Order: sequence, then structure tokens, then C-alpha cells
Amino acid sequence: MTRPFPFRATAAVIAAAAIAVLTGCTAAPSTAPDAGTTAVPASAQRFVCPARAEVAGLTAIPFSESASSATSCTYGSPVATVTVRHPAGSGATLSALRYAATGRGVTTTDAPGIAFDAFTATTKRGCTVWFSAADGVASSVEARRSGVSGARACVVATAVATLAGSATPRTAAPTVAVLAPRTLLGTTTVDQRWPWRIAQDAVVRIDRLTGSGYLHPSSASSFAEVAASVPTDSAAVVFVTGSAEAGTPTLALLRGATRALSAAATRAPDARLIVVGPAADGSVPAADLASLRVDLQAVAKIAGATYVDPATSGAAGVTTSTALAGVADGVTKALRRAGVTAD
Repeated sequence: MTRPFPFRATAAVIAAAAIAVLTGCTAAPSTAPDAGTTAVPASAQRFVCPARAEVAGLTAIPFSESASSATSCTYGSPVATVTVRHPAGSGATLSALRYAATGRGVTTTDAPGIAFDAFTATTKRGCTVWFSAADGVASSVEARRSGVSGARACVVATAVATLAGSATPRTAAPTVAVLAPRTLLGTTTVDQRWPWRIAQDAVVRIDRLTGSGYLHPSSASSFAEVAASVPTDSAAVVFVTGSAEAGTPTLALLRGATRALSAAATRAPDARLIVVGPAADGSVPAADLASLRVDLQAVAKIAGATYVDPATSGAAGVTTSTALAGVADGVTKALRRAGVTAD
């Protein structure tokens, strides 16, 4: 694997790189997939139901009854019901389920408190924790409590997911850290589902980090600061920016970007670094966007990183949604070329 540049380039080297016009790989936007990867049949999985006493002890709920089958188990009491399923629903991969949930407008949240890849999906009636299991197939724990909101039921669901997950075999997908401004990350809108498309198509675990960008008055939220917190086992770190930094001084931008990539390389030394060109719609002045693109290509060259350019970015009539679809497709291709996939 190409090692990142040690980041000791002088200002003169950075400025010279900014002048050069570098050629990055291009990617065309794709249509969002309708379904995820087909799961391994339930008969091929080893599923272990946690003992009722264990579930009761962990949740402090006196479950009085339970039922189990080859693929599920249910625990009931007058005040709560918990159902564990493996495979979860259709047996799709975790990333496919996350993508489908956000498409339906369900509120989803990462669950970093669990020792393996997981997220919660909350409704008014209850909470479901989805987590990775054998061969990437997802398991789920659904919890409902009488008189308690779905969000509060997540405490129970997360506790049981930790218990069930420890008894269910899993294979770890590579972790890909994605850094992007808050305006480009989210959980429900079409524009903001693109990280989960990468997860689904490349079969990787996405770890999202929100930063203000390469430049910001507050260094506490800059990409350089946020990159210092990426998972140490990241197989790749992806930097995505919009158009907010278009028109900024070249040298300042390159210095900020170099600091960010240096922080990521220090934190996750085995990670492939990927710099994504500006994801912008056609409202950004073409000259400013072209300059920003050249600057980002330059810093990628200096760092030994892969540069990905959304082919439609900044074109007339292009929406943010289209530009981000191009980002997802381009990053997926870059990950596959670098061998950072589980498929």
C-alpha cells in the first residue's frame, strides 16, 4: 500500500503543487440501489438465544415468559417485550438495512457504546438495535416498554443487543471513516444518505465524523482536529468537502488540508487516504470551484492520497443530491481499487 507522505513539505513545495494541474479519477453518479446484499440462509447460521434470566438481570425487567425458534427469541413481561432476530427481517447486510431505514425517514443513530458495528432505529412505539453478525448479516433487537417512548426503549434494546451479539458469530467489515461538513451528513434526506450507499456497495463499516472543513475559525471542529479521532483501525479515511471553501486563499487551504491528512495518517497509519473533490451544485462560480478542485488535487498528490472528483460537480443544473451520488460512487470505486472491501 502506498504510504502517506510524511507531511514535511515546505510552503514553497505546497505552493508549487497548487500551481500544477493534476488529473484525478472521475466517477459518474449512479442510481440508488433498491435492496441490499442477499443474506446467507438462516439455516447456515448459528444463532444462540440469551437465557431469560440473563436478559432480566441485564435490563432489570422481570421477564416472566420467553419463546424461541431457530431464528428468533422473545421475552415478555407486563411492562415490556423484547424480540431478538437473526437474520434481521430479510437478512440483509447492516448497511443495506441502514440505507433502507433512512430512505423511509426513520430516525437512526449510531450506537458506539456497543463493541461492534450497530445502529438504532427509533419510532414512537419502540426502538430497534441493528448490529452486524455472521458473514456481515444483520441481527436485531426490538424493545417496547409500556408508557415509555421509543427513544427511552433504546436503553433496553442496546443492553440486550450487547448480550445477544456476544453469542452470535460475526465477521468484521473494514472500517472507513468519512469526514464531511454537517450540511453534507445526516440521517433522513436523500441528499444525506450517501455514506450508507458506500457502506452497502463496498461492504464496509462507515464511521461518520462531522467537521467544519479544512478551514474554520474554530480549530476544535476543523478536519484536522476531527481527523485526530478517527478509529485507529480504519482501512481508509475519506475527506469530503462542499463549496464553502471555494474562493479561499490557496496556500491557507493547502496548509489546512495537509494538517488534516497528517492527523489522519498519524491516528490510523495503515489507512488509505482519500480526498474527494468539491461536492457542489451548479450555483457555485465555475472559476472558484475549479481552483478549489486543483488545490485538493495538489494536497492529495503531496500526501500520496487518492483523489476522487465527482464528475458532475458544479455542472449547470446539477443538484447537491446528484453531486453526492457521484461522491458515493467514486469513493466506492476507489475503495475497491485499493482492496478496501469485504466483498
